[in-house]
Amino acid sequence: TVVDIGSASVVERFEQHAARVPAATAVVFGGQRLSYGELDARANRLARLLVGMGFGSECVIALALPRSPDLVTAVLGVLKAGAAYL
Repeated sequence: TVVDIGSASVVERFEQHAARVPAATAVVFGGQRLSYGELDARANRLARLLVGMGFGSECVIALALPRSPDLVTAVLGVLKAGAAYL
């Protein structure tokens, strides 16, 4: 099946969804739950920190975290900063 997904980035699509349903559950891990609004806010804080430290486009950031809500936050935060993750 062919579906036109447009030209929006993963980050743009996530932010649009988070704006539409901020209270909906985005991440479930063990007994932890993060809503889209919480995940977006955490990722934004990390992105601002990374940009403030000089990370952005042309940068690759290594992530060494176990599977957890923090890993999801880190991946999204790196992408929001404009960098790539490894």
